Amino acid sequence: MNESGSIRPFRLNGSNRLSGASILPVERSGYDAGPSAAANAEALRVKRLREDAQRPLSVNLAEGIALSHKLLGFTGAALKK
Repeated sequence: MNESGSIRPFRLNGSNRLSGASILPVERSGYDAGPSAAANAEALRVKRLREDAQRPLSVNLAEGIALSHKLLGFTGAALKK
């Protein structure tokens, strides 16, 4: 490995054999993948919960009841044959 942390290339010596090969870890060079998809989803979930907490309880309750009725319709349709 040279000073920059890169892998030395393979080379052939006088008898056509590989020499000088180095398989050592390479240092990361400023690569940042950013937050994971799970971290992004969690941040969005928390943001939505905080927004919902700012609304009146009656609004959240009405939306929950409406959603429950909608889901009951789906399950009823699935059960009918």
